[in-house]
Amino acid sequence: DFAPQEYLIGIRPQTLILMGRDKLEPLRRQVHLNGKLTYGPGLGATAASFDGTAFLAVPDCGLLDEQGTLEAWIHLPPTPSAGTGTILRLDGVEPWTYHRLERAEAANRIQYVTYDGTASSWTASPDLEPGWHHVAATWSIATGTTELFVDGVSVGTSTYTLTTCAGATLHVGGLPGKTSPANAFVGGIAAVLISQTAHQPKPETLMEPPAAQPETALLLTFDDEKQRLADSSGRIPEGVLPDFWDDQGTCYAAYDFLERHCGVRWFNPTDS
Repeated sequence: DFAPQEYLIGIRPQTLILMGRDKLEPLRRQVHLNGKLTYGPGLGATAASFDGTAFLAVPDCGLLDEQGTLEAWIHLPPTPSAGTGTILRLDGVEPWTYHRLERAEAANRIQYVTYDGTASSWTASPDLEPGWHHVAATWSIATGTTELFVDGVSVGTSTYTLTTCAGATLHVGGLPGKTSPANAFVGGIAAVLISQTAHQPKPETLMEPPAAQPETALLLTFDDEKQRLADSSGRIPEGVLPDFWDDQGTCYAAYDFLERHCGVRWFNPTDS
């Protein structure tokens, strides 16, 4: 109910509120970084290094409940951290369900767990050598099975019943926690791929940089120029700045707060 360009700066105990009337836009799926990543050599490219203090979130990554594939190129350190390490995870609602591709607690085993709101189903790999690995998990309601692959080789299957994860946020490297990421993964991630079909990875292609296919819903690869993992599938548009006359009250609330209370000034409405 704000008027055009109207905004609010509200200060409450332990809370700062900056909000205003903004132009209604369709939901833009973007890669959101929580915390700070470092970057270094990867498997044929540069990769992001997760130290347990950061994770990525991608709203509505395009996953289908009926069938699909989760893939990640990961680096396992010699000594695994305590606790479970989230590689990829989606949580559905009504009822609560999930897909979890993760490093097992205090071990360098990979496990894939699904939960349909009533019962869970899981598959785990043997202990893996430290270093780079390709991990993939597939599911299909048509066959009623899930399957876990490590370096292109199947390590087991389990049963699958329909989840409610379509439209859910994909978490990479950890989950939101009170003061730090929960179930944080410690290691490297060079790429993440989500497909809308269940397919067995081809070992001969796993050493090549992944490329988007017609069935690709999400492809996160390292962007050397911007120093971040970015979508390369072409399905997630970059953020678009509002036009001059568009409602952007929340932006103005942030500007006003920075000017009044933080001593920030702008010489020009540009980068310089």
